[in-house]
Amino acid sequence: MRSTFFQQPLQHQIEIDGENWDQGEEIKGKLIIRNMSSETVVVNASQVILAYGLKKSINEGNESPWEVLDKQVLTKNISSCLLRISQEQLEAHYLFKMSGLGRSGEKMTVTKKNRELKQKIPPENYLQPGGFPNRACFRENINEALNIARPDVIF
Repeated sequence: MRSTFFQQPLQHQIEIDGENWDQGEEIKGKLIIRNMSSETVVVNASQVILAYGLKKSINEGNESPWEVLDKQVLTKNISSCLLRISQEQLEAHYLFKMSGLGRSGEKMTVTKKNRELKQKIPPENYLQPGGFPNRACFRENINEALNIARPDVIF
């Protein structure tokens, strides 16, 4: 089952495996939110609500035709997208949360740090003739980003 909802400038798309479910059965799917503008948009909270309603109550416009069965808050305070095309350039923004070992005086401690990388790729690099994606370009740029997060081990 697939449904799309537009809340300008965002497009919300939910894809759920199957059409019918038995009581107690797990429902699996994914929620995709796309920013359709070139501006950054902050999403305060994304949630999926499973509700039950009788068609008659909904059609009659009853004050509260829905019974909420479950609510899942997926994300809070996220901004726009981490991969987009802006002015024909592909912009990728990678965020890494890293842990490692650090030294403070004579003590070894676990350190945590955030790293980020922004890439701007021109269309002549990420597209092949005919408008097809250049997979080699994607692999190179993703590997460049992952090299930031790969630990350096020196013995």
